[in-house]
Amino acid sequence: MIDFRNFRSLEEALAEALHHKQSLLELASLTQPEIRQIGDCLVREDWYGDVHLIKPAIREIWKTPDVASFIEHSIWCAHREAKWLLKTGNNGGSDLAYHYEQPEYFIKTDSKPTIIIAPMTLGTHDAFHLMLTALSRFQPGRKVVFYGENMDHYLALYPEHKPLFVSDNITGIKQIIETLRSGGLFLTYPDFVYQKHAVIQGQLFDLPRSFSSSFMKIVLKSSASLLPITCFRSDSTLHMRFFPVISPYKNDGYKVLPEFNRLQLQCLLIAKILESLIVQVPNQWRLLPTLTHTSEEMA
Repeated sequence: MIDFRNFRSLEEALAEALHHKQSLLELASLTQPEIRQIGDCLVREDWYGDVHLIKPAIREIWKTPDVASFIEHSIWCAHREAKWLLKTGNNGGSDLAYHYEQPEYFIKTDSKPTIIIAPMTLGTHDAFHLMLTALSRFQPGRKVVFYGENMDHYLALYPEHKPLFVSDNITGIKQIIETLRSGGLFLTYPDFVYQKHAVIQGQLFDLPRSFSSSFMKIVLKSSASLLPITCFRSDSTLHMRFFPVISPYKNDGYKVLPEFNRLQLQCLLIAKILESLIVQVPNQWRLLPTLTHTSEEMA
């Protein structure tokens, strides 16, 4: 396997491992005890010199600074991605049970413009298959669009999913708005925005945070309801938990505010929803280091 210590961060090492056949095979074959052993070693030896940064990030949202638990989940997500990649075409990674909690909140959004608000907790393959299974089970035939970057590798493996993804331009935004106005769903990760995008400055856990300006404008212009969801794992099961819908600001006083102020209020609302979801599974929030680290990709 690629020597993890040759990289600047664990995320960089795991991403690189997914592009080499031998390391991919070894990553996919890891057992839970082996993942735990790697996590303990990484924390003990502080391979990337960032443990002192991860601990305060954890303390912002999680009373117990269990760095190893967070590291183990990161490695587990890469392990899952490797399993999917090695078994292309036969749902090879979907060997975990799927459990949906409180799906009645999801069912109630049928035919209503809905934007799903969920923090990034799982790998790409697990997250999308968990969501697509929920759609087929509870909302078959409902229109849905996703926005995500760096999805070329995933879409090369699953070309049938290409129509579900919108492009990063005005046409893509129009497609999202049209889908919402027809009573469909829109999904993206609102807890991360890439550098090249316009942003709105807000806060997350009382720390400065950039949010996508385009995402906030979509929330504003569509008047869609916000459906909070959290995805997490336990033993051999992936869970998706739905929560009651939250309506964006719509009162008369809000409507007369300048657009910038309305966007700021939407940003505040989204951040508070994200915080309430993240604290439920803090060790599985994959963006936890971004609270205290600088990310080369993040705005």
